Amino acid sequence: MLDDALEERESGTESAELAAALQRIGELSAEVELLRARIARTGPLARKRWR
Repeated sequence: MLDDALEERESGTESAELAAALQRIGELSAEVELLRARIARTGPLARKRWR
């Protein structure tokens, strides 16, 4: 009985950590996508070739 409760508690913690990690991955992926779009467009932040 106690072992079952401990296993359930541990898996709940793992689920919360996994959900938080997946959320952070989504945030970072969105940030990378925005930064790539910013680099691709022309303007003051566009990459320039120096001579």
